[in-house]
Amino acid sequence: MLNFKNGSAADKLKVMENNNKKERRIICYLNTPRLIASTLAIAVALLAITITWTKDRAIKRLHKQTTAKFNEYRTDILNRLNDYIAYPQLLSDTPHIKEYLRHPANQNEINEYLSSFNKTVNASQVYIIAKDGVVTASSNYKAADSFVGKNFGFRNYFQTAMKGIPGEQIAIGTITKKLGYYRSSSVKDGNEIIGAAVIKFDINLFAPQDLEKDEILMIADYHDVIFNTNNKRYLYHAIHKLSESTLKQIIDDKEFDDEPLTPLPIINESEKNDIKFVTMREPAQKGYNDVEYMMVGAYDNSSMWNVHLLTGLSGVEHEIRRNVVVVLLLMFIFYLAAAYLSDKAKSRQNLQERYLDLLEQKSIIERHEKDEEELNSALKYALSSEALEVHLQRKLDIILEHFKSQSQPKGCIFLHDETFDLLQMAVHRGFSEEHLRLCASVPDGKCLCGLASATKEVVFASHKEDERHTIYNDLMADHGHYCVPIISTDRQSERLLGVINIYVDAGYQRNDEDETFIKNIAHVIAGVILRKKELKLIELNRTESMTTLAAGIAHEINNPLSFIKSSIGSFKRNLIKIEQYIKDSQALTNGADAQTEPPQVNIAEVLSLLDKKIDTSNKGINRIMEVVNGLTQFSRINRADDEEVDINKSIDEALSMLLPEDNAVTIIKEYAELPPLRCEARAINQCFYHIIQNALQAVDKNAGTIRIATIQTVVADIPEFIMIKIGDNGHGMTQEQIKRAFDPFYTTKDVGSGRGLGLSIVDGVIKRHGGTVAIDSRQAEGTTVTIHLPLVHNAMYF
Repeated sequence: MLNFKNGSAADKLKVMENNNKKERRIICYLNTPRLIASTLAIAVALLAITITWTKDRAIKRLHKQTTAKFNEYRTDILNRLNDYIAYPQLLSDTPHIKEYLRHPANQNEINEYLSSFNKTVNASQVYIIAKDGVVTASSNYKAADSFVGKNFGFRNYFQTAMKGIPGEQIAIGTITKKLGYYRSSSVKDGNEIIGAAVIKFDINLFAPQDLEKDEILMIADYHDVIFNTNNKRYLYHAIHKLSESTLKQIIDDKEFDDEPLTPLPIINESEKNDIKFVTMREPAQKGYNDVEYMMVGAYDNSSMWNVHLLTGLSGVEHEIRRNVVVVLLLMFIFYLAAAYLSDKAKSRQNLQERYLDLLEQKSIIERHEKDEEELNSALKYALSSEALEVHLQRKLDIILEHFKSQSQPKGCIFLHDETFDLLQMAVHRGFSEEHLRLCASVPDGKCLCGLASATKEVVFASHKEDERHTIYNDLMADHGHYCVPIISTDRQSERLLGVINIYVDAGYQRNDEDETFIKNIAHVIAGVILRKKELKLIELNRTESMTTLAAGIAHEINNPLSFIKSSIGSFKRNLIKIEQYIKDSQALTNGADAQTEPPQVNIAEVLSLLDKKIDTSNKGINRIMEVVNGLTQFSRINRADDEEVDINKSIDEALSMLLPEDNAVTIIKEYAELPPLRCEARAINQCFYHIIQNALQAVDKNAGTIRIATIQTVVADIPEFIMIKIGDNGHGMTQEQIKRAFDPFYTTKDVGSGRGLGLSIVDGVIKRHGGTVAIDSRQAEGTTVTIHLPLVHNAMYF
């Protein structure tokens, strides 16, 4: 391979001329039979290296992709689970439920209430169990298979609740014979447990998302029994063989009825470079096939939602075959090129052309790398801690407003640093510099906040002289504290995220209302923090989209550059004609010989041609400026997340990024005059980008039409919503596709054409702004996406 130092193209061509002597010696070798033998030897060596390198590289990439997908699926499943875990506690805290268990009466009234509650929370059944294990009231009291009067004292979720601990269990109903997810909460009369409130949810509420055909997602309980999977063949199988004692426990608890609970047909397990592989014997049309999978999983003995993802290795084998073919093709091309080098003149010309192509490719790669750096910078800014601090400050202000009757309303919010096991103050109100210095960071277990961090329980003190209060200023007035831990609700283990510290007046009496209020805020803050982490996965899709966008922009810039370059060459040739015309004209003017012929150049025609070339070049320059300006506006790298945006302009910026110069799709704009909308600019831009990109992919490239309309709705002379409609006359969608369009990772595109996050991101962003997004589509007629964005909103996490 030629290696040139930096310099102009002409300098590099001179270096190529100096290499011609070496080329002559090479040509002597190329014309011998040794060329074939050498080529074959090199090919064999390269194939061996290629197979080893490709397999290792493909396995690592597949493991990275599988791990990312696993985390996405697991997060999605656990987030859905979190939506339902609070309902049993809410039911058990209901006063008339407690009263009913104390003095059983008005059973019909309680049954009706449970039936209504069941519909509200979208559960299968809701029922109340007395201390003796007998169901006294149930939402299905009218059904033939009513739970009322049935004894469920043998159920683990009941026994756990009677110990004062929230219970959960995956089991097949002994009456309904349907698999369900049971959540229970103890009902207390003071400190006495008088019964349990139980909700059974349909396990299909937590069904896994669509997966690739060679992927198997398995959700198992703490016994490792699979109760939910996209491959029904392995339902009610155990990941590994269960012990006799475990089988007996499952049978005694009647968890899975008469299911045999056989282990998965794993015939081999191995691990290489911390990557686990399993081989399963699967039935085929004739006999069995042994299929190898990469297995990624997470075991949590304190939870019954253990998730495992198996990915087939067919993609690795395909990549090896593809690279082997590529190497063979490259070797064949090398052989032809080497033989062709025997022609010295053509050899030099080919090398020059190849080198110029390499220079152009290098320039494109460098531009792409620069684009990627800028996109990564924008992504880092979007996920910075500054936005989280704004959320935390708002929540702290809400809490202090609740405690405004206190003489010294002040407090702070700490975030937990797991690396150093300490609390770091994130936001505060009313702290002095001395106070900030003392409490900037608090180790776990030290002082009141550290005690709340270590125990994950609310810590209350009514005076600063409390012996647990070890960090304080002697000059500070007497006071008390509420220290409430911020607990992650994404898993059973309850991971600590931070602590809320609120100051109260000395002698303040602890009360349930204030404590519940702060706990609720802590729950909201936990959701905000977890959402920030989840957004990192979603933002991967933005990077993928912008990489595609950068390639398109490179193409859009290269086209006008090529005809600008062509125009410059024409300028030079016609300037020579004009120069000759001037010389001939001067000769005639100075009395040249009568035999001198008049100028043969049609100067008017030359000037007209130059004028056209100038117009062409100007159009090319304007196109480049338009593309670059559009990218700058679209990325909004230097703007804050929360700003006022012109929606019409934002749509135009997305169009400029997506439409090529030779676009044949008809774009119809029906824009209304709109007021500025305060929103997250990058997120809104990304929404329009995804929707318009989907429309362009759906329509005919030569006869497609996309209609975009914006409207402002007004009620009682007060602007309320901005409505955006983006419609196309493409292939449309089925009703099933419309229902699932906003599901994360659901896509109708070919494998590799998209990850199915586009409309999921749109749905999340619009809802975060307090708006709505809807799809109206008919097959073979087209699709219309309608967005409503409120001009004033109060979204929880905004």
